[in-house]
Amino acid sequence: MAPADPPSPRTASMDYLPRQGFRLIELRDGLSLHSSDGMENGLSTPPARTASRLVCSLVLDGSLEGIYDNHVVPFGGHSGPARHKACGTLVSLREPVSFSRRGLRGTRTRKVNITLQMSWLEKTGLLELGRQSPIGRFTRSHLAVRHWVPNRRAVQIAEEILRPCPVTPELETLYLESRAIELLLEGTGSLADRPGDAGSAGLRRKARDIEDFLIAHLHQPLTLDEIARALAMSPSSLQRACRSVYGTSVFDLLRKLRLDTARHRLAEEGISVAEAAYIAGYGSPANFATAFRRAYGVSPSEARRAR
Repeated sequence: MAPADPPSPRTASMDYLPRQGFRLIELRDGLSLHSSDGMENGLSTPPARTASRLVCSLVLDGSLEGIYDNHVVPFGGHSGPARHKACGTLVSLREPVSFSRRGLRGTRTRKVNITLQMSWLEKTGLLELGRQSPIGRFTRSHLAVRHWVPNRRAVQIAEEILRPCPVTPELETLYLESRAIELLLEGTGSLADRPGDAGSAGLRRKARDIEDFLIAHLHQPLTLDEIARALAMSPSSLQRACRSVYGTSVFDLLRKLRLDTARHRLAEEGISVAEAAYIAGYGSPANFATAFRRAYGVSPSEARRAR
């Protein structure tokens, strides 16, 4: 609903008509998830008091304005390069504030917010120990704002939150928590790309180039040398950039991208499990099903039935 979570589901105003996919849940003490998909009516929400917190927002569609004590923060289409449809925003609230939001009447908004209480960060010692870290520097300032361009994985995580795989009720919170934490890591990871952090920013750019190249050649047989040559990198620097940013090897990332594509087409287009296995690069549907369940917690057939 709003780029920062309202105090409780009962105080959430009807700023979306109709409401689809609305979720407001405390995943653990100090960590909350808020996601929604609906049409804007153009009205501002009544002001609500929010605690000090770090807000990580990803707007997949639409554009919003959040008003924090008369300080206007744009979300979604108002910020970021025009060529990027999705837009992420981080907001540091060191003090409790009055919050309201407004969207453009008649437009559809799809968004996910992760909020982390500052008290939780303080209790864990992350703020004290991380004074010189990017997140430590960012959260020292009240009403600090950082817009970030989500990569393909961040968008995929948000889609998985809005349209989760079918899981048993007792596993739903765990599933959502894993996606929320991963999205939080994607958002806060952008804080390293500051002027002066040229090494980190350059490494992230190289990793994004690797991901874009793999997506463009998803179903072609590739060798490490071919990928390195195409990106004007050495094989060792290629692997180093991929491991530093994504925590995995180039070919493990390629397998993950192929699985993500197969999952998307199962859920959105209802293709057969055999077709999905081929897309993911598996000659055996049984091996594909094993890898799919390990990655998403459900079988390919269950993902297909959920469409």
